[in-house]
Amino acid sequence: MRIAWVTPLARGSGISKYSLAVVPALARLVDLEVWAPVTGDDYPCPAAPVRNLVADEATEDALQAYDHVVFSAGNNPAFHTEIHRLSERVSGIVVVHDKRMSGFFHDLWAVHGRDPARYAAMMRYYYGRPGEEAAREILAGRAGVDTYDAFPLVEPALWNATGIVVHSVEAAGIVGRYGESVPVATLGLPFDPSAMREAASMPSREQLVAGDERVLLVSSGGVFEQKRLDSVIRAIAAEPRLRDVALLAIVGGGRDSYLDALARLATDLGIADSVRITGRVDDATMYGWIAAADIAVNLRYPSMESSSLSLVEQMYLGVPVVVTDTSYYSELPADVALKVPVATEADDLRRALITLVEDGALRARMGAAAADYARRRHDPVAYARRIAEFAVNVRARRGESS
Repeated sequence: MRIAWVTPLARGSGISKYSLAVVPALARLVDLEVWAPVTGDDYPCPAAPVRNLVADEATEDALQAYDHVVFSAGNNPAFHTEIHRLSERVSGIVVVHDKRMSGFFHDLWAVHGRDPARYAAMMRYYYGRPGEEAAREILAGRAGVDTYDAFPLVEPALWNATGIVVHSVEAAGIVGRYGESVPVATLGLPFDPSAMREAASMPSREQLVAGDERVLLVSSGGVFEQKRLDSVIRAIAAEPRLRDVALLAIVGGGRDSYLDALARLATDLGIADSVRITGRVDDATMYGWIAAADIAVNLRYPSMESSSLSLVEQMYLGVPVVVTDTSYYSELPADVALKVPVATEADDLRRALITLVEDGALRARMGAAAADYARRRHDPVAYARRIAEFAVNVRARRGESS
């Protein structure tokens, strides 16, 4: 069976890491080639041949020759525009990484395509007049969280889907609304521990915090408003049992204006010495921070994605986590994460942090449970096997032989 794996490989995309976890295991099971847009700052992918993805007729013709094309659908136009344009013309299995695609199609059609009417028409096509009214709110910049939740606009990413793969029960429910004609597989987002093959170059805790013995809280991955890091800073500042003993490291890249706003907030609240903001770091440094952490903080509201690679990385490295009790995060077992309800975030976040900061034995138990869960639920070899089986079943459903 020949499969074309269509994905970003850009270093700025979490979906690139997902593909690098799957490809080595899947390449041992099928004849696999990777197709990826070249950005100039891409991960190497030695496990399979890599071909340059351009949304043109030559690429379209080449993709038609495979038994399966597997498209990674994500909501970042910088990495997924070319992929989506090809998926409109070539049928294949679609891996849905983000449960909200309205922002992607807004940018694709209304901003870059300069055709807001098309965006509004598509929202009306799928959701009727309420969808058209929601499009007007989005186009005017007035839409809130509830609007995006009610009108996720995942449908255009699935126009030519022969099968759909998602990474949470919640996401399966969303794509399942679009009909029973396309099979759906729900798999645990894979993490490949060989991604930490540069472990020898990972900085130690001593190198990172230089003898600081405070309890280390780490937020890792992209830094954006939905991660609620302002709430974490406020919780530390408001509670003497935290501000005197906790050190928060915000590790990862984001908009300079948002990073600056977080730094100003920490200064204004008098805890600048308790907050480290690193900006973008390489993978070895990122994993060093996670491995050094006593507690991982991975809040998310609103939640955009089907799952969370940063959370899987934290659990795999045996770090107890604090998450928002919403979406995929609500599906986690109680013994691997403390869950903070959205409606009572301020009080419950403070209580969750105090509980973990003050109870080292609990941290150890939760960290061990998290690592065990990650290894069972997010194994890349099992994931690749199930993808291959799913591809065979999709062909059988369509009356084709492998």
